[in-house]
Amino acid sequence: MKLTINFLFAFCLIANHYPVFAEQDPRTDEIEDYRALLNVLHKYTMSVETADLESMIPLFHAQAMTYGTLMGQQVIASPKPYFDFVRNRPKPQEVGEKLLATITNVRIDGNIASAQVQFANHWCTSGTNHLGLIRDAGNWKIIAMMFWVRPAPVTIEHSKYPEGYCTPSSIAAAITSKDK
Repeated sequence: MKLTINFLFAFCLIANHYPVFAEQDPRTDEIEDYRALLNVLHKYTMSVETADLESMIPLFHAQAMTYGTLMGQQVIASPKPYFDFVRNRPKPQEVGEKLLATITNVRIDGNIASAQVQFANHWCTSGTNHLGLIRDAGNWKIIAMMFWVRPAPVTIEHSKYPEGYCTPSSIAAAITSKDK
């Protein structure tokens, strides 16, 4: 009898200090939410790196917008011009390009989130994407992409691209000339 009471007393003490025994730790949902967001951000960078539009397009909300500066030109449009740009450029793997991307400043506030993606070696450019995301039907979707794009440093080998491919004007024209 004494052994049973001591065991129950010890279990109650443990349950009070370790909520996993008593009930699910409320931080578990936050951690899973953060993992789901990081998964979307990872899919985004991977789809950019491989120019995989089938994977990229579903990551964007149907009403998403893009805003930013591309080679000195202001762009305010749906993501369609960016998707067209990706569709019409050689696949990075075809020209031996490897995207360098770092996801930083990830933050979740309820049903909204934000993150930055610093990138280099992206179709002769480098820059920053500030992504705004919303939870839509339980899934994280990119609702806004604010970006700043500039020519990549000269240290990146551009000779593998066709003549004129890496000029600022050709990159800007590839994105801004499409139907917005």
